[in-house]
Amino acid sequence: MRLMTTLKSSIYGIDHQPNIFLPLILHVMSIYSDTYH
Repeated sequence: MRLMTTLKSSIYGIDHQPNIFLPLILHVMSIYSDTYH
């Protein structure tokens, strides 16, 4: 799934401060799930 690959790349790309971005990524994931459901 392309979306998951992009998210993984983003997580690894912001490895310097994952604690700030991880909740944001999860929030965006939930929005995408609702949008494409």
